[in-house]
Amino acid sequence: MTNGPGISRTPLPQGFQVSGVNSGVRRYRPDYGLILSDRDAVGVGVFTLNECKAAPVTYCMSLLPSKHVRAIVTNSGQANAATGVQGRDNNFRMASQVSKQLGCLPHQILTASTGVIGKQLEIEKLEAAVPELCEHLSDFAEPFSLAILTTDLVPKTVSTEVKLSGGSVRITGICKGSGMIHP
Repeated sequence: MTNGPGISRTPLPQGFQVSGVNSGVRRYRPDYGLILSDRDAVGVGVFTLNECKAAPVTYCMSLLPSKHVRAIVTNSGQANAATGVQGRDNNFRMASQVSKQLGCLPHQILTASTGVIGKQLEIEKLEAAVPELCEHLSDFAEPFSLAILTTDLVPKTVSTEVKLSGGSVRITGICKGSGMIHP
């Protein structure tokens, strides 16, 4: 089921929850999202071949593949791309604060950022929002899908259940659209 705001609730696979909160980086909508697994999960990635990689990309490249992923945390408004050593350090701070709140290790937290290129993360605002981010969890995809919007107009989610010989599994997708690139 694909949806726009308020149209439907997209269920998540068993053992996963999400959240989306406003950290104050963006004015009027969620800008900080979390996908949380209730146990260690397998994580893999396919990454850009571009020479200029954002801090979250290089961080996740260093961690994946892994059998111990607990969460993915993402912010919108600032892409944390072309931000140098400070961007790398801020990215690690974001993962570390979430890992402390969840009671796991920083290398179990993957990161992503979307937004304006070349602008440093407002890390203090993000850190202050971590307790709320980790407490307001939902069994539906919409809070996270709203938190990753930038110039795209509607959240994009889909979920389906597949029956297998050993039972059924749910697969859910939460997608980010693209629009203008800034600067």
